[in-house]
Amino acid sequence: MAAEREEGQSRTRGAQTLARGLRVLKFVAAADDGVTIGQVADFAQIHRSMAYRILEALVDSALVTRAASGRYYGASGLLALGRGGYAGLRQAGLEPVQTAANQLGVTLALLVAEGAAGRENATAVLVCAPATLGFHITFAEGSSHPLHLGAAGAALTAILEGGPLETHYTTYGEVEPYMYGLAVPVVLGGSAPAACLVAISQRETDPERFVPVMTQAVEQIVTES
Repeated sequence: MAAEREEGQSRTRGAQTLARGLRVLKFVAAADDGVTIGQVADFAQIHRSMAYRILEALVDSALVTRAASGRYYGASGLLALGRGGYAGLRQAGLEPVQTAANQLGVTLALLVAEGAAGRENATAVLVCAPATLGFHITFAEGSSHPLHLGAAGAALTAILEGGPLETHYTTYGEVEPYMYGLAVPVVLGGSAPAACLVAISQRETDPERFVPVMTQAVEQIVTES
């Protein structure tokens, strides 16, 4: 019994260490100007010595690098991880999504449902801003929001629930104030994630103009995936 209890405690500690290390990695990767040991300790609410050990472990894995100044930055190992994340879906979507974004003059994003049941997020795996001069909305790939919010959340939830799908879903101001969203479901089938293509704009999106263009992009994504 004692051995089983110790083994269980060891697994729990290992999971906690891994979770803490992943949180620190995300924190470092998101910091354009790098971070200090003290900033990591404050962020993760841990002692500086533990922050140092986590950072040095990430340095050893080439996921983080330490500059001469003592600040830590994201390193080359993150590039390989990035290429691996939904690589096939991103590759299939890059050309048709960029073409549709240029045609519509708004930012389009390919989002997937991620996370444990009941705690899913809608996460952007590909974001394409229109290649035109002028004002447009954009956001970072990898950013996410709770699945119960926004047009993307509505489309992804409908796919996950397995019921009949609408051609598109629209919302206003749910994820960000004063932002319109229009999402078209992307049904990939098999073990592929639930996905959707969403347009984000400060101006109301006209379904009669947007849906045909976005549906054509979705059809190409499904064919190429």
